[in-house]
Amino acid sequence: MAEDENLQKVPVKKTPPKKPMTKGEVKGEPNVADDQEQEEVQVAGWLKAVSSFIDKLTNDRPTQIIAGVLVVVLVGGYFIYSSMTGAPKGTWRYAVCKTVIERSVEYPASVDILAAGERAKSALIYYSKRNSFGDERLHFMACNYEKDDKGKIYISNVMLDDKPMDPDYVESISDTMEYIAASDFDATLPGPYDPKIEKAKDRSPVPLDSVYNKQR
Repeated sequence: MAEDENLQKVPVKKTPPKKPMTKGEVKGEPNVADDQEQEEVQVAGWLKAVSSFIDKLTNDRPTQIIAGVLVVVLVGGYFIYSSMTGAPKGTWRYAVCKTVIERSVEYPASVDILAAGERAKSALIYYSKRNSFGDERLHFMACNYEKDDKGKIYISNVMLDDKPMDPDYVESISDTMEYIAASDFDATLPGPYDPKIEKAKDRSPVPLDSVYNKQR
């Protein structure tokens, strides 16, 4: 009984009532108003920085020079990266010269372009060709271009292994140059060519056109 009386005399500590939490103070719930205000401050800062840069770019000569240098560096870097990561490409000169080969051989799918290049008025192609017996021959073709009095470009001559090809045949290809240049031609160039026999397995030849890959 004594113990019960002592327990009854112990004062009970009352816990003060909890203050109700506002919506933004609820645990785990983000404060939308504060976040929105912070985003608006960040956007305003960006807009101010962009506006300041545009103003300097318009009126400040040193800034214009720096911006121009940056553009040149970025564009140059893009082309360098593209040339290192993607297959090199030729132009219509190379495409037209490939057409000369394609229409002059019996089996276009048997042609491997081993090396190729372009100059201002010519395209050069070193290629191999197999006949129906499987014999492989190497050939070198040079397609030369000129402009007539009206400024129209045409094939002036084609040299195959240092011998001129039939002028009538060359003219027939030249008459279709505009269509070839306007078409979606395959201008993929082969990789670097090494004439050493022991390096033959490392060469990267390409077909006359990607459509011939299925026939190889």
